[in-house]
Amino acid sequence: MVLIENLKLRNMRLNFKKYMAGLATAATLLLTACYEDHTDLEDRTTRIRISPEIEAFEADGTASVSGNSNVTSVVLVKVGTRVSRMEWEAELVDWMPSVDETGPWATIQRVPVVSQYTEIAGPNTVAVTQSGFELTALPNTGYGRRCTVRITAEDGTVQDYELFQYGELADAEVVPALESVEISFQGDPVDLAYTTNMGDKYAYAIAYEEGGAEGWLTAEHRGEGLLTLTAEPWDDMERDRRATLTITVGDDETSKAAVDIPVVQLRKAEYYYVYGSALGEEAATALQMKRESDDSYRVSGFFFATEDNLICINKDSRAGDPSWYLGADGELKNWARNVTASDLKIEANGYRTLTVDFAAGTWNWIRQNSTPNCMPDEELANYPTKDYPTASGGVKTWMTVSLHWNGGPGIGAVKLGSGLVGGSKTGGYGKPSDRALRRSQSGLRYGRKRRRHRGTSGE
Repeated sequence: MVLIENLKLRNMRLNFKKYMAGLATAATLLLTACYEDHTDLEDRTTRIRISPEIEAFEADGTASVSGNSNVTSVVLVKVGTRVSRMEWEAELVDWMPSVDETGPWATIQRVPVVSQYTEIAGPNTVAVTQSGFELTALPNTGYGRRCTVRITAEDGTVQDYELFQYGELADAEVVPALESVEISFQGDPVDLAYTTNMGDKYAYAIAYEEGGAEGWLTAEHRGEGLLTLTAEPWDDMERDRRATLTITVGDDETSKAAVDIPVVQLRKAEYYYVYGSALGEEAATALQMKRESDDSYRVSGFFFATEDNLICINKDSRAGDPSWYLGADGELKNWARNVTASDLKIEANGYRTLTVDFAAGTWNWIRQNSTPNCMPDEELANYPTKDYPTASGGVKTWMTVSLHWNGGPGIGAVKLGSGLVGGSKTGGYGKPSDRALRRSQSGLRYGRKRRRHRGTSGE
């Protein structure tokens, strides 16, 4: 019996050894396949990192953040996930402005960097010395300047970092009056103003959308800080065409800045633009109306109660005199040069959607609000109101009855004033809801049953 058990144990050991040998063979084949396929299981990419990042220098040659006269950073070269002892070199390249006979304004040298670390298990600190570089900059009496710190590892891996020094003179700046430009399909000229501190050092460039026509847009300089964009007529009734205007000021020897301005020329159609004192928009920034049907257009915006409440409409272009203005009688009034005010009454500031029927020559608007549960005018009209004087001499209008509006369809599934809001009444206002009433009645019935049940069991 003992002999049989020993034989079984021996066979089990032999089978286990064969199993492990098979696993080792499979693993070897897998590793070999990975190496033969040039997909090593470990990433062997060389990476270069510096710590801390390079600070900018002030005009006097001190670092912007620390205020030191130089900046030091540790250089760490890693191959895959492991730190490498690979050698590296540091140099300064790509000087802007270029280095002249006065020589370079910054220097770099390799130095040992000593860092202090606190032990986790105690208050003791440990000094660690690592290889790094030191940057020094000379004072800068001109414009901001920059160059590139280039770290090159022994295996040829290159990593670039930008070094910037502010100057005593303000860097180039350009700010356009418009963030984007819209041109009518007729190609009417559009003036574009911009501010800059670089005087007459300017350049204009136009890049056209990929796959589109070129040469249809021109930029003409009209004096310091002003240009005019003109487009060729555009007859396509299906799509707009686009380009990008780039305004560059300054130069490489001083300081340079650029801004990109999207330009769109609208497809051929009828366009209407709304502006005026009551809308807080000038003609150059007029709101474009959206087409609802052949003759009906609409626009939404915040309308102000101003002294003249003037609202003007231009056709096809923001430029030129208005074509119409809104009359208090709900009709469009033809613009005349002697028109300076309107009898249109706007009783309170508010967000409105204006709809104009140009064929009928009429207009109307409804009060809107970007908040989904803002009470519409037709609902507000159901509430009595009363005016009260304010401490500042103004007047406030208050509703004299409690709110019983459920929020309308825009509020979502949970309505204002529903039983879910709380209270025995709908949202605390109006008559009790059917649900609340049923709940209270059911509670009374159940209470009576429980009391009778408790009384019976007590007997």
